[in-house]
Amino acid sequence: MSLAYLIFEGTTEGSETYLGTRPLLVLDEAHNLEEQCLNHVSLKFTPFSVPYEIYHELLPNLKKVANRIDLDVFLADVAGYLKLILGRLETKGEQSAISLIEAENKQLMERFIENYNLFMFSNSEWVWEIRNDQLLLQPVFAREFMKNLVWKRGENYLISSATILDPEEYLKLNGLTDVLKEDEIEILEAPSTFPPENRPIIDATVGPLTMQQWDNNMPLAVAAVEEILQKEEGNVAIHCHSYRHQRALVANLSLKFKRRLIVHTGEDREEKLQEWMRSRGKVFVSVAFNEGQDWKYDICSAQILLKVPFADIGDRRVKRRLELGHRQWYLNQAMLEVIQAYGRAVRAEDDAARFYVVDGSCTELIRNTWRFIPDWVKAALPSTFKHDPTN
Repeated sequence: MSLAYLIFEGTTEGSETYLGTRPLLVLDEAHNLEEQCLNHVSLKFTPFSVPYEIYHELLPNLKKVANRIDLDVFLADVAGYLKLILGRLETKGEQSAISLIEAENKQLMERFIENYNLFMFSNSEWVWEIRNDQLLLQPVFAREFMKNLVWKRGENYLISSATILDPEEYLKLNGLTDVLKEDEIEILEAPSTFPPENRPIIDATVGPLTMQQWDNNMPLAVAAVEEILQKEEGNVAIHCHSYRHQRALVANLSLKFKRRLIVHTGEDREEKLQEWMRSRGKVFVSVAFNEGQDWKYDICSAQILLKVPFADIGDRRVKRRLELGHRQWYLNQAMLEVIQAYGRAVRAEDDAARFYVVDGSCTELIRNTWRFIPDWVKAALPSTFKHDPTN
């Protein structure tokens, strides 16, 4: 099962579907476990988190929220209103069957109240923001909730990922140090069996593509991408980080290269992905496809990292963590995403693909995360990216 389903299923204790506690809980690709738990406990007031009609009925009240006192009053009012409606549904269900839509709305309302209670009785710091008439309230750290959401499901744990860059921090952030003693934890590291020469990381940097330097360096980045595409005749994937970067790249590429492009939007992601995977000689200009993809052999012969995927510092949770001094976490998260993107194309010992880095920000990122980068990644780096910590 997926991590998201494991976390959700853990909240069904007492139901017929609850899988219970097992002697061994195995979590693979667990590098984003904390993020999954944060998403689960986050409290949202959107057209998708509560019944659509209720959202629009209470939206005028949300628009009046200007401070934390207003927020607390609004949430209490929403929770009270949802409980009232749930009571009516329960009474109706005792007399006759409720409709499918009513059943779906009931689940949404129960989930909102469950997360509202988590917030009300939490000892953690939470941050909130209202954007596009939608409310998001989430804890800065998930540690408080990890035991009930995940760790209670097993007596022993086997956790694996190629991108747990700082195991000691991972243990703390995910609450494992709260459920296990120090002598009950063992950290193992295994080398990659994929030859570095089959998966070279190539320095094609043109300068930082930060927000401040984007306009100056974007033309150079486009030229670098065109130079790479001129050499790479097979299937190529470009990691753009955001749709804004994607649109800028596509708009400025020469016509001869535009003919090769397969570009997706937020609505046709899967369709365009499948089209590209079935094609040959095409270029997939992608956003947020740096995890969960299996682009083996001639599905993808080269990748281009256009933009380093730094977390959005406009996100209240990210901003608060940085204020609390967690800058290394911020940098490690970006490096984690780079390595995840790197791993999409070479999937076996006899597979091969090149990974081009265009964003010059990656040079400084590598220097600032050097001691956390796995040796199997360092082995594939060019000399221009290698950092000697003694200098």
